[in-house]
Amino acid sequence: MSKLANYTTTVPAMKSIGEIQGILVGHGAKHILIDYDHEEPVGLAFIVTTPYGDVPFRLPANIDKVKAVLDKGRVRTRVSDEQASRVGWRILKDWIRAQIAIYAGGNKPKDTL
Repeated sequence: MSKLANYTTTVPAMKSIGEIQGILVGHGAKHILIDYDHEEPVGLAFIVTTPYGDVPFRLPANIDKVKAVLDKGRVRTRVSDEQASRVGWRILKDWIRAQIAIYAGGNKPKDTL
């Protein structure tokens, strides 16, 4: 099986999306938009106020790429689209949480959140 982060998660994508929204709102996000494709969440966009003004971000969940990586680690069965979505959103939540921590700590790298 793949060594991709969160590859065994059972947390539903919508729960991860809710957690992401909580993280963003807790750090001053003004707008949050979830992108859908055929009723499935595939990414999000948000605006955060910074000392330089409002900064927009758009982040894909990369479900197809996550599925491809997970499938490479499988021998007999394919990973379900639902599992790929759970993993993709969990990875995105962890990444956003890490970036917010960097930003909140005053160590904001150039051109990142």
